[in-house]
Amino acid sequence: MKRLCVICLCLAMSIGCLAQDADSLDKLKKRIYSHYYQSEFSEVVNCGNEALEVYKANGLLFDMAGCYNVMGNAYQRLGQFKEAIECYELCAETMESLKNSESDENREEASAFYDKNIRYTRNNMAEIYTTLGEYDEAEKLYRNCVEMLGEPTDTIDFLDLSVYLQNLAGVGLKQAVVLEGDEKQQRLDSAVEMAEQAYALSEQYGDKPFKRVNKTFTLAQAYFAIGRTDEGLALANKALDMAEAQDDPYLKAEIHAILGGFEAQLGKYAAAERHYRTAMDIAEENGFDELLMTALNGGYESAKQFDLKLALDYFEQSTAIKDSIFNADQQRLLRDYQARYDLSEKEHQIALQEEKNKTIRIKFVVLSVLAVLLLVLMVVGFYVGFKRKRQNAALANINKSKDHLLSVVSHDFKTSVGSQNLMLDAMYNSLEKMPMEQLKDKVLMLKTSSDALYEKMFHLFEWMKLELGSGATKHEAFDLLALVQDCVKAQETEIHQKGIEVVVAIDEGMIAMDNKTMVRLVMQNVIGNAVKFSWPRSQVNIKATQESARFWVEVEDHGMGMSPEKNAMVLKEVVTPSKGTNGESGTGAGLLLCAHFLERNGEKIEIESAESIGTKVRFSIKAMT
Repeated sequence: MKRLCVICLCLAMSIGCLAQDADSLDKLKKRIYSHYYQSEFSEVVNCGNEALEVYKANGLLFDMAGCYNVMGNAYQRLGQFKEAIECYELCAETMESLKNSESDENREEASAFYDKNIRYTRNNMAEIYTTLGEYDEAEKLYRNCVEMLGEPTDTIDFLDLSVYLQNLAGVGLKQAVVLEGDEKQQRLDSAVEMAEQAYALSEQYGDKPFKRVNKTFTLAQAYFAIGRTDEGLALANKALDMAEAQDDPYLKAEIHAILGGFEAQLGKYAAAERHYRTAMDIAEENGFDELLMTALNGGYESAKQFDLKLALDYFEQSTAIKDSIFNADQQRLLRDYQARYDLSEKEHQIALQEEKNKTIRIKFVVLSVLAVLLLVLMVVGFYVGFKRKRQNAALANINKSKDHLLSVVSHDFKTSVGSQNLMLDAMYNSLEKMPMEQLKDKVLMLKTSSDALYEKMFHLFEWMKLELGSGATKHEAFDLLALVQDCVKAQETEIHQKGIEVVVAIDEGMIAMDNKTMVRLVMQNVIGNAVKFSWPRSQVNIKATQESARFWVEVEDHGMGMSPEKNAMVLKEVVTPSKGTNGESGTGAGLLLCAHFLERNGEKIEIESAESIGTKVRFSIKAMT
């Protein structure tokens, strides 16, 4: 019955859409543009598909063309480039049909109108191909736009020509990167010539300010590419002044990033880093993620030349943003798949409904068949669900373990490997100048870091065996004080850097009888969190008390603490990643994993925390009796 209700509802909606009057169509169009101007591009796509059904049913080709165009723009803003190109192509095809359907007396005037809009559509497609790195395809479309424009006759035509020439110059500069010799020089010379023409037309015909800025720094890039560095820098700074006057944050950030690249190529790394830093600040303030990534990467490459600590900070920020973008992309893909599924299901239901409307007899037959099939599916589904209940539970546990494993790998290895890579890079760049004693110190630091990473890997694989059921839960006797001291020593570098005093108040002779690998992993995580979120030059207190056959280990820091809401969730799910008091990165999964380990071992963990005051973590382990 549920399936039947859905089908009937779809039929009612379809009939209702076909019966809309002009006022209803106008409201539908307003909904689309309202969502567009509020940057709600997913809603633009949903409303656009709804509108297309109405336009197709009523033969409204002009409205169809406009709808395809705005949907192409929405898909382009969403980063769904394949769908955007499909919509632009359908828009161009529909306008060609409209042009061919005009009467002879109106065809010349109509052709000019439709050709202009087809040019704009192909320019949009070329921009997408440029973004995708398919420069040959982009160049072909831009040149086609120039051919369709022909000889300019008015101001708008000249400004359109300047846009196409600027785009061709930009594509030419990108193509030249992979070329060599005469072919490279010819491509660069052609790009400079087109950029100069675009700049001159923009100035002569009073282009819009933000478009003049674009053409100015495109010409700056062209001059810089052929070695006219002084002219390139002068034009880039002029573009920056124009963007400042327009108070356009995106253009300001983009130009600062370009100037950073210019300075870096000239070997002025400190000046380059300052431009990249400005671009980062603007991009971060306005949510320009792609520009922020470009500026962080440029800042990292520049800072490597004179400040390794600053370079490491840029590296960690870049890694965190990549993780965030990856997660956002996954969410977008899920929404996209769901939208496609909903659209496919809706089209399928409408097709079934139209088929059933042929005759009353077929309708009753189909409804009867659907009812029988639904009943059979319900019976089979109940039977299969009952049989597979345990299997699904086991699969859920495996998936949960997999998620935990991925979180552990990111949490334990990202910072260590990144730090080693930066140190090796610095050693390689200054190896010939480095004194032998300093080289020995660096190698010793790498050895210590490598030993710590090896130990983390050993404990991680022990935990993997435990999670996947291939390792036994082995309990052994160990000295609790010695284990805590080892864990503190593993954090010695971070403790020293922040000037933290670690006070251990654990009596000698406290012997535990538990899974030592599990206890070490939990202890390292809790102490690492305490150090990470402690204020510099504060104190971390570690103590242990015995209650019956268990030890209660307590680690207390004096640092950032947590809000009551975050404290309530931290042992229930992976919380939002947060940074330590010195900007250290974290995944938000550490304490959740500790709780998971302890609960599997029959133990408990408790957390007390207050914002800006500190956090106290208590957990139990088995004592030797």
